[in-house]
Amino acid sequence: MGDGVGPGGPGTTVPDGSTLFEAIEQSGLDDSETFIVHRGATCFALLNAYPYTSGHLMVLPRRAVSTLAGLTDREHDELWATVRDAVAAVGSAFSAGGVNVGLNLGAAAGAGVP
Repeated sequence: MGDGVGPGGPGTTVPDGSTLFEAIEQSGLDDSETFIVHRGATCFALLNAYPYTSGHLMVLPRRAVSTLAGLTDREHDELWATVRDAVAAVGSAFSAGGVNVGLNLGAAAGAGVP
């Protein structure tokens, strides 16, 4: 994929055939280096290295899919359970009065990571 922001940080590369998030999750680096805060059987959660705001957390399936419909029932259930737990953790850690949960599905919706 070329130079950019790979699992080792700015200027590193993502292996061909991998998404950025697959490369991060499978990098073998310590979770503290990749900002991964949770690993489940079918999904994982990580803090954004360049957050829009404090507590910016992403929950992703471990398997790359292009649509929500592409998730298996098991992946879907674990993903949403992890979102629920992440909302509680972020709310508690930041004493947040509210939490925003969003989905960017497709380039037109702001999804810009291949």
